[in-house]
Amino acid sequence: PKPTATPKPKSSKSTTKPTAKKTTTTTKKTTVKTVNGVKCKITFYGPVLYKRKDGSTFYSTTTATGTKCKQGRTCAADWSVFPKNSWVYIENDPLGGDGLYKVEDTGRFKGNWIDIYVDSAKGHNTCYRKVYQQ
Repeated sequence: PKPTATPKPKSSKSTTKPTAKKTTTTTKKTTVKTVNGVKCKITFYGPVLYKRKDGSTFYSTTTATGTKCKQGRTCAADWSVFPKNSWVYIENDPLGGDGLYKVEDTGRFKGNWIDIYVDSAKGHNTCYRKVYQQ
């Protein structure tokens, strides 16, 4: 018969790599009142006209979060109701789109109110729709 090799004994040392210690960072909690399926006032806003010190004017489309406004995506809301950078779904989208908007801006209003960015606010009427936070 042909001789067979004898298996090597297993090492008594562990071959598993040490794992890093898990650390937990505690941050201050902010309570945010969120709403789902709540009737909200829907309004529309466009680029904001600003006046420079030299008297010239320009339109700004920069949001409170630093992004550039985009029709069909950008909306403003009370961040204590709809947190900044959250997504909302507006039933029966007044612009005829998919109803999904990102809360990238804020405004002078409070409560259940969504202000949708449009390139031109002319021809858009205030309405009420159910809004869901995604």
